Amino acid sequence: MVSARSKTVIYVDGIRTSDSIFAPIFPDAGLRGRLILGNSATAGEPWSGELYGMAIYQRALSSKEIALRFSQWGLMGRASLPPATNAAHFFQFKEGGGRVARDCIANGFDLQIPHLFHIIKKQVLVGPWDDFSWSYSYFFDVAINLFGFMPLGFFMALFLFEVMQMRNWKRTLFLTVFICFCISLCIELIQVYIPTRDSQLSDLICNTIGGWIGGFLVTQFKLFASKAKTI
Repeated sequence: MVSARSKTVIYVDGIRTSDSIFAPIFPDAGLRGRLILGNSATAGEPWSGELYGMAIYQRALSSKEIALRFSQWGLMGRASLPPATNAAHFFQFKEGGGRVARDCIANGFDLQIPHLFHIIKKQVLVGPWDDFSWSYSYFFDVAINLFGFMPLGFFMALFLFEVMQMRNWKRTLFLTVFICFCISLCIELIQVYIPTRDSQLSDLICNTIGGWIGGFLVTQFKLFASKAKTI
């Protein structure tokens, strides 16, 4: 990442990408603050991988210099110490454990790794208009949330009918949907505090609809069965 006053340009494997951030990521010249390594602090896809090294430069490197550094690190199989005149800080992460990463260039700029990661920006019930995408994974997730709560709605309505002796099918269906809604809402609120999960309004809607479908099947079957007996 090359950060300047106007924007921050992102490079992947030494090649500049079309993604850019129109703001500097290092507002403080002293590099004070928290550094989060990963794909995003709020994204739904967790970052898993191994970190071999990180170098921080005092100036914006050119595209040629970035490609050269990437090729050098790739050929050696691990991060090599950059020239001291170019890099301000360099972390090789060779401690093998602990919660401190030592700076190989400057003393006093070690990275303190916290025991727990606290989510910077908690997103509660993200709207469907924000997470919608024409992708297989999105519609697969919708199907999972829809059909996943159908058994819950089915057996909940059956429990209310057979065990609780609720013979009013409208009241039974309403209570079934309400219980499914509350359970789904609790799940989505808990997922706010899980870094690898998302709290989405679309999941809540799909779960509630799935519970309604399951409960509707039971109530309609019971209603049909009661009418058949009277006939």
